[in-house]
Amino acid sequence: MATAFAGSQLQKTTLVFYGDPAFYPVAYFNVNIEAQTGVLSGRSLNKKNTKSFDNNYQAAIINGELQARIIIAPDINGFF
Repeated sequence: MATAFAGSQLQKTTLVFYGDPAFYPVAYFNVNIEAQTGVLSGRSLNKKNTKSFDNNYQAAIINGELQARIIIAPDINGFF
C-alpha cells in the first residue's frame, strides 16, 4: 500500500506492486533487480481549490553488490 504526501490534504491509499529478485553468480557477488509500479493520487479538501492528481509510476533499479569480506576473510563465512 502506498500513500502520497505531496502537499495534498487528502491522501488516497492505493495498491502498488513491488518485486526484488536476486541472482548470485558467485558467492561474493550478487545482482538485484528491483521494480515498482502503482498509482499516486490525492486532492484538496478546500471546495474552492479543486486540484487533484492521479499519477501512474514505474521504477526499476539494478544493483550489483560485491561482498569483499568473503574474499578477504573466507574462513569466517560459512557461505563458501
